[in-house]
Amino acid sequence: MKTSLRIISLPILLIGLITQICTAQSTANYNIAVTTIWNADDHGSILDNTLPNDPHWSPLALVTHKNPNEFLQLGAISSQGVQDIAEFGGTTSFKSEVNTAIALDKADQYLQSGFGPRGAISTASINNITVSEDYPLVTLLSMIAPSPDWFIAVNSESLRSGNNNENDGWKSTYSLDMFAYDAGTDDGADYESANSVSVPKVGIFMINSAPINGKKIATVTFTLNSTLSDVETELNANFSLYPSPVNNGKIFVSGVNEYLFKSLEVYSVLGQRVKTISAYSPYQTNTLEIDVSGYETGLYLVKLTYQNGLTTSQKILIQ
Repeated sequence: MKTSLRIISLPILLIGLITQICTAQSTANYNIAVTTIWNADDHGSILDNTLPNDPHWSPLALVTHKNPNEFLQLGAISSQGVQDIAEFGGTTSFKSEVNTAIALDKADQYLQSGFGPRGAISTASINNITVSEDYPLVTLLSMIAPSPDWFIAVNSESLRSGNNNENDGWKSTYSLDMFAYDAGTDDGADYESANSVSVPKVGIFMINSAPINGKKIATVTFTLNSTLSDVETELNANFSLYPSPVNNGKIFVSGVNEYLFKSLEVYSVLGQRVKTISAYSPYQTNTLEIDVSGYETGLYLVKLTYQNGLTTSQKILIQ
C-alpha cells in the first residue's frame, strides 16, 4: 500500500486538535454532491398531497471520521447537534461535537455547503475534499425544511474499497440513494405540524410512513479525482516540519529543494493565510527557516507547494 504524510485541503477546521506530526497514510481527493428529488407525487403532505410552503434545505454538513456511528446511529437518541440540524437547520452544536471528536483523534475535518437554488429540488457540492486512510468514513446530513425534525443523511460511508490494486484502495466514482430520517425529538406528523416535543425522546428512525413513505428523496455522488502517486509518496516522505511545539519563534522545513520549492503558506486555525514565502529559483539549501515570532499562540497549518504542482501540509503548534 502506498503511504504518505497527510495532504490536507484548505480551509480545514483545526480548533482543538491535538498537536502532532502527521503519520504516513494514503489519501484521495473527492468531490461530493447531493441532488434532492423532493416532490409532491412521492412526498406530498398528509393533508393535501402537496409540498409545504417554501420547501428548502439547511446547509449540508459533512465530517470525515474514523469509527462507524460516531455522530449518529439508527435507533440511538440524537445528539444535540443532530437534533439542532433536524429541527431548525442549525449547525453550531454539530460543529462543536465534531471539534471534540477531532481533539480526541476520532475525526479530522468538518465542511459544509449551502443548497442552491432554494427549493425542493436543489444541489449542494463540496469539492476537492482530501480524505485520509486514517479517517475514511463520511457522514453528511441536512434538514428537510420545513419539518418537525426530519433530515436526510448518509452515515459512516467508507470511501475505502478494500482492493489496494485499484485506486490505491479507494472507491471509484459512485452514487447512493438518500432517505429521510426522524430525529425522534418532535412528535409532529406532517411538514408544518406545530412544535410538539417528544417526551421521552426516541431513537432515530427512517420515515416509512406518510408523507415520505420510505421513498428516496435525494442522491449523493462521490467523484474520485485523484489518489497519491509514487512521486507524491516520496515527496511527502521527505518533507519534515519542526520543532513542534515552537517556542523560539522559528520553524524549520526540510525537504523543500528536491522537487523545486515554489511557495510556502502559513494558515491560522480559522483558515486565514498569515504568511506567504515564494521562490522563483531552487533553494541552495534543503532546509527553509521561517520566522513566526510575534504570532499568537495556537495551532497553524503550513502548506508547501512545489513547482510540479504537488501540495502537502502539516500542523504545527506555536507557544
